[in-house]
Amino acid sequence: MNEIGARLEPCDAIVRRHDPDRYFCVLLAPGTLRDALLALHAFELELARIPERVSEPMMGAIRLQWWREALEGIAAGRPRRHEIVLPLARAIGEGLDPAPLHRMIDAWDEAMAREDAADMAVTERHIAGTRGQANLAALRLLQGGPSEGDEALADHAAQASGLAALLREGARRASEGRPVLPRDIAQRHGLDMGSMLDPRGAARMATATAEVVSVALGHVEALRRAALSRRALPALLPAAFAEADARGLSRRGNDLFDPSLQHRGIGRQLRVLFRALRGRF
Repeated sequence: MNEIGARLEPCDAIVRRHDPDRYFCVLLAPGTLRDALLALHAFELELARIPERVSEPMMGAIRLQWWREALEGIAAGRPRRHEIVLPLARAIGEGLDPAPLHRMIDAWDEAMAREDAADMAVTERHIAGTRGQANLAALRLLQGGPSEGDEALADHAAQASGLAALLREGARRASEGRPVLPRDIAQRHGLDMGSMLDPRGAARMATATAEVVSVALGHVEALRRAALSRRALPALLPAAFAEADARGLSRRGNDLFDPSLQHRGIGRQLRVLFRALRGRF
């Protein structure tokens, strides 16, 4: 096994541990493309974990610069000896578009430089620049290059997944003293950090949450109306998991603090597998 091949296993482990829904969808992709997709999403997750690993924005900026230089090294034919960089270099050599990867770094740079809580427009822009760009790179790899409407499809899937993830992580974010909902939506419903955690504000919290759920499901419906190729599905099916989460939250009265929201049974995977077998979102 060559050096790059020997280092693919960490990418597999990173995606399987930190994004099991995405990992399941990668397994539905053609076998020849799975390693490249795992390298892409391991890179995506490494960027997403930077804010949690640093104590101040400057340290985050340094780490992001390291990844910029790593991509430059790949382009120059001198990839760094790193468990994600080497597989990513091979993926780019096999057709993964590096342009979305650079845009992902820029989006995280912008997010870490921002001091105030994000409103809905900023949240959606960040999702488009991170998950959206990862989806776009995956779509183009699966379809053999750019295709008409691929940016819109990538963004719809990303917005659904990103907003569902924001809601799923609501209880944890609240326990850490972090914003739970986009700032403008929270303010529109008379919520601040204190009232989000106060049982007396539960009704307002549920109404605000329902607004975000509605936006996420709107993106799901846009995907359902689109003409999707079977080859594109593995890049877009994470949005089917997001749909299940959003509808489950709605059935539970939009209570972000319901512990059952963290349960991920096999039924979710079976429903996504059925869609993949049908070749339809």
